[in-house]
Amino acid sequence: MRFRGENRAVPTKEEFTIQFNEATERIKKYLPKAKIIEYADAHFDAAYEMLRHLSERYEAECEFLLSVAPIIFRRKKDADLKKAHSEIVSNCERFGLRKTSLILICTLSCLYERNDGEEPLIGRKIINPNESYSKKMLTTQYLIYER
Repeated sequence: MRFRGENRAVPTKEEFTIQFNEATERIKKYLPKAKIIEYADAHFDAAYEMLRHLSERYEAECEFLLSVAPIIFRRKKDADLKKAHSEIVSNCERFGLRKTSLILICTLSCLYERNDGEEPLIGRKIINPNESYSKKMLTTQYLIYER
């Protein structure tokens, strides 16, 4: 399923169902012997709710990253770590993310890197914080696509 437009909005329930059915028809056309499962409306409702939930989490994660990128872009002095940590966790809570979320772990990984950059920069390689972090950049980075 794809997000649409500049803001990568979630399709409507009707668009979701139409796109799913179109994809099913393409599969039938190119794989005529494939066994295709027919889904009832209740299944489409459940799948669509899952898509909406994932979209909401994605939006919260993007907003969180935009809020913490300035904090973790440059490495901090040891004396500044506690304050930065508190601010990051506060933003995590503000956007309704779990404290066990991968996005928070990556962010804290960036915060606690060695100042000389000698350690593996695992969190930084995943979220790539920089001065010009933008919603559009995050959309590209997370590989949200359009047909």
